Amino acid sequence: MMIEIKDMNIQENIQRIKSMMGLIKEDALICKHCDERTKKNIETLSPKIKDKAIQFIDNVFIKFNKTLTITDAFRSLEDQNKLYCQGRGKDEFCVKNKIPTTGSKVTRKKGGCSKHNYGEAFDVYFTTSNGIDLGSTMTEEIAKIAENLGLEWGGRWPEFVDSPHFQLPGKLPSDGVFTDNFCK
Repeated sequence: MMIEIKDMNIQENIQRIKSMMGLIKEDALICKHCDERTKKNIETLSPKIKDKAIQFIDNVFIKFNKTLTITDAFRSLEDQNKLYCQGRGKDEFCVKNKIPTTGSKVTRKKGGCSKHNYGEAFDVYFTTSNGIDLGSTMTEEIAKIAENLGLEWGGRWPEFVDSPHFQLPGKLPSDGVFTDNFCK
């Protein structure tokens, strides 16, 4: 008897894991202008966004002679919750779960509510001869390259501008798993 798998995310994750283990040789793009950190982070991305991330990094280098580093891609729910709780000392979720709240707010999404948790988002910063410039912000021209590849830019969000953030547009793959109230 054959079982029909309705959730394609399971299949995509299996393919991604097999690819990461070297069990599949994909005809994927090769990032010509990626540092090692970026290459490792690209490997954690969903197949739906992986090639777009590579094209974005390479196109920015070709057009502007600027190197971008993907500093964050896939995040576990635990890591996402730690980032969410930074700067939220009175947040009921953080206090109840005893998650440290020191630091400044860096995200508005709890674990399970971010595209990072599904490998559908990444954060980038400019790389200089001195390393990664965490103070850099993406420009409209840089964002347009990503948007032309079908990515959504966090720099356009009205409530929480997130300049280094790029993601696949649309709903979370977990739609229905986490309630709307949990993710707000």
